[in-house]
Amino acid sequence: MSKPIVAVLSGGQSNERAVSLVSGKNVAAAIPTDRYTVVQYDPKDQLADFLQAALAGNIDVVFPVLHGRFGEDGTIQGLCEMLALPYVGPNVFCSALCMDKEATKRLVMTHGMLTPEFELFDRNQQIDFRKIQLPCVIKPGNAGSSVGVTIPESFADLQRGMAVAFEHSQTVIVERFIKGKEYTVGVIGSLADTVVLPPIEIIPQKGSFYDYASKYEDGGSTHLCPAPLTDDLRTTLENLTRRTFKAVKAHGMLRVDFMFESDTQLFYFIEANTIPGMTNTSLLPEAARVAGIPFPQLLDRLIQLALER
Repeated sequence: MSKPIVAVLSGGQSNERAVSLVSGKNVAAAIPTDRYTVVQYDPKDQLADFLQAALAGNIDVVFPVLHGRFGEDGTIQGLCEMLALPYVGPNVFCSALCMDKEATKRLVMTHGMLTPEFELFDRNQQIDFRKIQLPCVIKPGNAGSSVGVTIPESFADLQRGMAVAFEHSQTVIVERFIKGKEYTVGVIGSLADTVVLPPIEIIPQKGSFYDYASKYEDGGSTHLCPAPLTDDLRTTLENLTRRTFKAVKAHGMLRVDFMFESDTQLFYFIEANTIPGMTNTSLLPEAARVAGIPFPQLLDRLIQLALER
């Protein structure tokens, strides 16, 4: 019997293109070739080739490694649905939802979870900067990889930060700064059978928070995995992650970010990532390795989850 053909999609047109290309290269190189035939496409230049192969029946499953717009926002997932192609990761609804930070925050709040108090601003809105309390966190309403995220501590920083964030999104979220530790937790599986991976504590080395440089540059951050937590706190964090996975109706994989506030000893939901990074410094593969799941085995499991859906 012929091996299933896996089409790895990476690159794309978003401002996270460079990271996507690295992630895609890693994924394509690690998929077990004794079980699958791997082909690669960059939708920016090879969308027509991908469509031609799909329509000809030369693709059995799609592995999107497209971060940001046109990849993580439900667009490519919708295309796969139209082509009746199985694909790795969450569906159109979950992908679009998690790309919209405001919508995700409001949803998890209805499930009894804490998230930092926030306000949403539109690009065309008149903003009274004097009413924004500092320090705060400014982030584009629908971008990933911490692109456009700043933590201003002065009025001038606040204005600059808002301008930068609006370069990446029509809307901008300004949320209360949570002083404490940052954690991320990966999940693989389905709604009926979720496997929560060991939590990771993130200690930025390049800046004051887990920004783009901290995420992708060598030595940008230190990852403590499994995170040094008490049993009670670990259980709480794992339960919050599982609740998030179910609330957004995820499938395949999800990585959920939290802040732990030092004063209150409470976890705050920050965001959910439907296509986590797959670079050499990425968190989901690292947590899987600690859990005893090598990278090729992780990719195999994700592909099987796509085929079983």
